[in-house]
Amino acid sequence: MRFSKIILIVLCFSGLRATAQNIKNPTVHLPHLQFDTLYNQQKIENPIYLNGNVASVNKTCIQHISLNSDFAYNENYNYKLDKNKQVISYSSDVDYFEDESITFNEKPDFKTTKDTIIQKGNEKYVFKSGLLTLKEVKDYQIGNLDSIVFSYSKGKLKSETHYVSQGMYEMDENGDIDENVMLYEAYNVRYYSVLNYNKNGLIVNCKNYEVIQDFITTNEIIYNYNNNGNLIKYSILNAVYDVNSVDIYTHPKEWVFKKEFEFESDLKKVNGTYTYDNLGRIVSHHYKTSKQESDVYKVEYSKNGYIIKVSSDYLNRSKILHQDLEYEFTLDHLKNPIQIDSYIIKDKKRVIDKSTVLEITYY
Repeated sequence: MRFSKIILIVLCFSGLRATAQNIKNPTVHLPHLQFDTLYNQQKIENPIYLNGNVASVNKTCIQHISLNSDFAYNENYNYKLDKNKQVISYSSDVDYFEDESITFNEKPDFKTTKDTIIQKGNEKYVFKSGLLTLKEVKDYQIGNLDSIVFSYSKGKLKSETHYVSQGMYEMDENGDIDENVMLYEAYNVRYYSVLNYNKNGLIVNCKNYEVIQDFITTNEIIYNYNNNGNLIKYSILNAVYDVNSVDIYTHPKEWVFKKEFEFESDLKKVNGTYTYDNLGRIVSHHYKTSKQESDVYKVEYSKNGYIIKVSSDYLNRSKILHQDLEYEFTLDHLKNPIQIDSYIIKDKKRVIDKSTVLEITYY
């Protein structure tokens, strides 16, 4: 264990406070995950994400137990929102906490265009020209000091490096613990991600390293686009290495992974493709793993919504099995989902699995 002999005094700092606002880590939406947005889960689970001036939502979920039974159980959820689109009341016939309505609401994001340092209890945030460049979190109970460094290229997130230092309390000459002083070891890397963009600002490459106890997991994603900027092909290469194969006290840019330290993995490589219609809407997504498992998603659009058809080949006890599913989405005039039905295809017939209905009223 390498100690840097840094002594930090455990004090409460005061400074600019942003308790009424939310400070989020910078994120990017990785292009290969774009299909997930078609499932509308965020809008279905939380009414604040619905389009328009929503006044109330009554949601009913009907879950069927099995293909061979007509038995189903219902769950009902009721939300009321104010004109600021905040949930002010919530009820359900499923167990819930009385104050659960506040968990649906989000605090406004903190924004600045200046160089700013914010201290919130044991958390410290450093902004440069309005961009978050450093987040530090001290946990005195377990002695961790987390430091996350963000870098940017032309205003876009370029890299994220998560360092961790383990601390211990200082002892005096008599061996007594001084809880006001803590020694921290040198930082080691917990996580690293780096992105590369093309001249149009689209992600063309993403690398991720994560240290998990005795292992380091890595993955590299490569993206290819058509002339309209739509993702048409991607590949993901995954690997797992012995943590001792590199020096985690150095920056990941210096890490060189060798084949002899790599562990076998069933999901070493993933390949995916997308196709689109003349309106730029997704019409298919094909996902295939190195285990020969694959999913084929096809989308059919109608005037009032769309249907997602999924054909899955998956490994079960060394045998490839096939399953067909369908998800039918009905949207209202504001493109909000008002009915979502999922089906299992059995003997070429659709058998209902789950139905969710949203009754939305607007101001």
